[in-house]
Amino acid sequence: MDLVERYVNEVGRKLPRKGRADIKAELNSLLRDTADDRYKGQATEDDIVALLQEFGSPEEVAASYRPAGQYLIGPELFPIFRLVIVAMLLAVTIGLTVALAIGFIFTDRESLELGQTLLEALNGYFQAYSTGFTVVVIVFAILQRLDVKPDEESGDEWDPRSLPDVKDIDQVGRGEAAAGAAVSIVFLVLLNLFADRIGFVVTWGDAPLFTNILHDNMAWLNIALLLSIGLWLILLFQGRWHIYTRLAKVAIDLFWIFVAYQIVITLSGEKAAMVEAGLVEPLPAMFVGIGYLVILIMVISFVVNQAKWIGGSIREAVTDNSLTPKMS
Repeated sequence: MDLVERYVNEVGRKLPRKGRADIKAELNSLLRDTADDRYKGQATEDDIVALLQEFGSPEEVAASYRPAGQYLIGPELFPIFRLVIVAMLLAVTIGLTVALAIGFIFTDRESLELGQTLLEALNGYFQAYSTGFTVVVIVFAILQRLDVKPDEESGDEWDPRSLPDVKDIDQVGRGEAAAGAAVSIVFLVLLNLFADRIGFVVTWGDAPLFTNILHDNMAWLNIALLLSIGLWLILLFQGRWHIYTRLAKVAIDLFWIFVAYQIVITLSGEKAAMVEAGLVEPLPAMFVGIGYLVILIMVISFVVNQAKWIGGSIREAVTDNSLTPKMS
């Protein structure tokens, strides 16, 4: 009955979060009872395929449960909307970055006000993102209002065997774990071998800025990277999360936030030295502000990841209880 579980899960993915668990439980019970009555507990995979095709594709079943006319951008259009948004963000980012780089190349260095140029560039990114997002939302809202829907495969062509597997929230991909370990190792090597060259130069021939900041926090960075490498290697061999690796990840993430805070504090104490090195007055304060913004993003990401894990664990427990097979 793995196909039934995959089918119910796919229908649930296309439903609003509110009421999703109840609908999945109801649909699961209906499918299993129907199969039990029709095939007397002896259903084969082909029997289940026929039954699911009779019920219809996950898109069709999900549509029958959704209230009509209550969406700015409905579930049918949202995957395409998300794809267009990502494409728009990439296009704007690449276009503005290329334009900024060309501007730096062809602008007279003596007349270039670096701090003002960067602030104007950031404002340009913000305005472009806001305008692009607004236009895309308006276009898709109009399509939703006109009830325009993407073409869907007919029921005769839909194959239940193509349903995606139900995701295990505790499973860790070997590629993900290997990549995490490899990236951490590369950073560890580069940090310790080339610490004197990491930074940027204001005047050609001078020592790079920020190298002393790295040296002051080298011990913290090495500890954080070694802990991350150890955790990724454990996950690589085990292939899934356990309670102790989850707790270790929480501790390591909090430690990385602490390290970032230490670096920003050190950076804040170097503002006068950066001005003496030739940076225009707004830049040192802006670097410190960016550092605190990075810390804020790290904290938000940490909270969101923990909420997703806790919420996923709760939903999985509810699903396990509500989708208990009634037949083999």
